[in-house]
Amino acid sequence: MQQEQEQEQQEQEQEQQEQEQEQENKDEIVLTWNEHILEYDYKGRLCMCYATVYGNLVIVTEMDYAEGCDLIKTAEYAAAAACDKFNIRPKELIWVEHYVLDESIMQKMRQQEIVHNDEKHYLLYVRFRMTRDEKFIMDSIPVWESIDENQMVQIVMKYQDMPMVCAQ
Repeated sequence: MQQEQEQEQQEQEQEQQEQEQEQENKDEIVLTWNEHILEYDYKGRLCMCYATVYGNLVIVTEMDYAEGCDLIKTAEYAAAAACDKFNIRPKELIWVEHYVLDESIMQKMRQQEIVHNDEKHYLLYVRFRMTRDEKFIMDSIPVWESIDENQMVQIVMKYQDMPMVCAQ
């Protein structure tokens, strides 16, 4: 009898450890950035950003290398390239921009009248303007919505069971 109780207790402890590990894995998902380098054309200039893709969810992070290729200015072009590269219908695209804030990024956000919360990382959920035939309207001003890390975790958890997308 005592042996059965000990075994049951061990099983419960093991199950609890597995649940804790599963929760840790879910929490780590937000830290899994930059799985792909997304190249796109912006008015004849080759631009790049980092992209992590789960199903229709694309999380992009700006690269430091290229002047004039700021995601804030080129988001529609990057989103169109992501839809082509990862076979996502534009209407179904979930686009999140991730910024590591420095003074130049904050200045660009002020120019676009985007309010930020003075943290080191900034997340923007972006909705694009489209034509009726699901083409991005280039050089239009998308709608940016600031989201916090908890909201980001919820978005990622919703899409985390979708396979990580590989470029075609």
